[in-house]
Amino acid sequence: MFRDIFPNCCEHEVGNLTVDGALSERDAPMLPTRVLEVGIDQYDQDRPSVRLHVTSQPERAHYIALSHRWGLQSSQEMPMRTTLDNLTQRCEKIEFDRLPLTFRDAITITRALEVRYLWIDALCIVQDDQKDWLEQSSQMGFIFRNSFITLAIHSAKNSSEGFLWRSQVPRFLSVQPHQTEKGGRNEFYTSTSMLSDSAILRNFKDSELSHRAWVLQELCLSPRILHVVEDRFIWECVHRPVAIGEESVDTPASILRRSPSNHTQQWLKLIERYSSCKMTKSDDKLPAIAGISNIWATLGGTDHVEPYYYGIFESNIINSLLWMRRDEPVNRKARRVPTWSWASVDGEIQLYQEAI
Repeated sequence: MFRDIFPNCCEHEVGNLTVDGALSERDAPMLPTRVLEVGIDQYDQDRPSVRLHVTSQPERAHYIALSHRWGLQSSQEMPMRTTLDNLTQRCEKIEFDRLPLTFRDAITITRALEVRYLWIDALCIVQDDQKDWLEQSSQMGFIFRNSFITLAIHSAKNSSEGFLWRSQVPRFLSVQPHQTEKGGRNEFYTSTSMLSDSAILRNFKDSELSHRAWVLQELCLSPRILHVVEDRFIWECVHRPVAIGEESVDTPASILRRSPSNHTQQWLKLIERYSSCKMTKSDDKLPAIAGISNIWATLGGTDHVEPYYYGIFESNIINSLLWMRRDEPVNRKARRVPTWSWASVDGEIQLYQEAI
């Protein structure tokens, strides 16, 4: 089953499929601090429970990461979260039926791919522990760069909406417009049209997921991504860029995968795109891109890490200072970073065009 789902172009890259197509743990990456153990040996049981697994260092295994929208921001409407009060309980057992539908669908795919572990930010980071949040956010680049696959859920507006049901919408609907004189109903069937490539492309580009700051980093660093857009599953990797119909799509991951020979110019293009993304907490401006900057610092192929100051690399510092706020007046967040950095303002910026 696994070989039927996983593209052949990536098999040599992973390099650890067993004879029957399942994953072995040879050359597996280090696990994040916490992961959900979904229990592939329980796959045939009816809705088995899962649990939060705290890794013992060093511990290596494959895992899938979920990139998704949290949804509404009030404390009553946020997704199920791990907190200091329920951390011990989460490590013992999490009832499958109590999980939000998006999380359940992600677990279903993880089990179908015969991967034992799944990383979901809301459950694998202790949300009310500032120390843990800072430690885990600094590891975000590592988490997504080492994930076996990242599931990018574009269509679910929140964690409760789910996404697998979209591929199960019936192609024919029964319609009963009015009641007849004899008490029966006239009934006829109508077909439901499939979404066109242009509709899928529009939903992909306009999805909230494509415009979130933290998500840009997640998708930029992930080596293999399974995008879920309405009823369509779209694969992306270094060998297979995103194409919907006849149109190729420029994604965050495609920017990082370009030739490193002009990586400083690509960084400027990336931060222009990043500046237009939304974030809930403005103080996350640099933490939400820290994982990319750590990777980017080594793209030049030099033996040392390139110096980096508040969103600006030393090798391109002059061009990086030639920025302005696009369309709206500058509203500097002086306490966040020095005012000469593009990260000192919220909203979209524009860099001097000859610099990029």
